Amino acid sequence: MVHCFHPMAWVRQMKLILDKPDIDLRPLMTFEAQTGHSDCNITCKRIMKRMGVIPEGASVNAEKFPFKVNGVRRRESYYQLADENEERDELIFRDDNKSKEAYKYLDKSLEYGHPILIGVNHTYAYRSNKDYINETTTDHYVIIVGRKYVDGTQRYIFWDVGTRRGESTEWFFEQEVDNKLIANKTYKNPVKPYTVIQIRRNKDENGEIINY
Repeated sequence: MVHCFHPMAWVRQMKLILDKPDIDLRPLMTFEAQTGHSDCNITCKRIMKRMGVIPEGASVNAEKFPFKVNGVRRRESYYQLADENEERDELIFRDDNKSKEAYKYLDKSLEYGHPILIGVNHTYAYRSNKDYINETTTDHYVIIVGRKYVDGTQRYIFWDVGTRRGESTEWFFEQEVDNKLIANKTYKNPVKPYTVIQIRRNKDENGEIINY
């Protein structure tokens, strides 16, 4: 006898089969907030080192504008997903295949029990010509510490070292229909959404890239 699934029942059943399991690394980690204006990267690295991983640096020559600032060649992440345009009033996303590869790395890292360092953009032209971070698009760094599926949407939980409330509130990125990861709720007032534009690979204690 053949039974027909109600469409929504079928969707729920497929979710049980296909969805990634929820992961929460927070009980294993110790939070601390940054103490200076621009030490978010260093603070994130210190938190992650206690978990046995070290995020890679900006290791690739910048492919997009500007190639140089004040004569210095800019650097970007291996998984650089987007850049501000030359007018610095819009994000231009790169090859979708690279994004898929980056998200796959993110998932595998979490499944292995490792957090991931993330670079975000929240304000166009945030830095002056004398105060650029690497490829000029990254405004801040946070740590992804878990994932879960909520109301039909994949969420990635993150700790924000930019505030002392960085662990007490469940901050999260949601995966949009175009695969962009965006946090519409942040600690900034007025709220400035975070858009993920970098995913940093992890290195082991010997400085070798971890290929999960």
